[in-house]
Amino acid sequence: MAEAVKMADYLGGLTDPARHLQAVADDLRSTASDHTQQHVQLIYKIIERCEASNFKCLEVEYRLMQVEFYLLARSLNTPVDLNTKASFTRISELCRRFPDTAGKFTRTFGLLRDITRGQRRTERLYKPETLELWRKWGNYKTGYYTKCPYKHPYSAKTFPEGCPECGREVELQPSAVEPVDYDYEQHLDKEGFLIAINRGDNAA
Repeated sequence: MAEAVKMADYLGGLTDPARHLQAVADDLRSTASDHTQQHVQLIYKIIERCEASNFKCLEVEYRLMQVEFYLLARSLNTPVDLNTKASFTRISELCRRFPDTAGKFTRTFGLLRDITRGQRRTERLYKPETLELWRKWGNYKTGYYTKCPYKHPYSAKTFPEGCPECGREVELQPSAVEPVDYDYEQHLDKEGFLIAINRGDNAA
């Protein structure tokens, strides 16, 4: 969808007296707008399932993905219902509580947070530690099936350090969780987000 927006911007900037290219650009933006709204709402349901099953790492991944779709919608001036303050606070908490699993998304979280605060960040959204986690799932070793105390199934050969969803849990002090009183929407750098998300290997 981010590529559709980028193509729409390109086509919209071309000279076309008949305005055929402008019509194509408008259709691309409209399609991207509709899909971003749908994905934000769909991910709400997935997050509920993650919370019910104690999928800490997966919850963070989907929350970040939801923020990406939200920011893409904002870049299209599409209204979307998402409490970014509460979502960022939850992501921060999980990344700190589970540093070996959900914590692998810490730098991605920081990058998205900076973009919403108006800071220009143009590097890839997903970092090597996150990509390594995804590669492990793609190279799953059978024959070493086990479960963690939360009954999450995984391969002990693929993940010798333990459950990729839970992992080591750290007790947090109240001050370690980011406050929710920052107005992220007011400072959103829309152009910076589109640059970052178009770097490749991103969800939206």
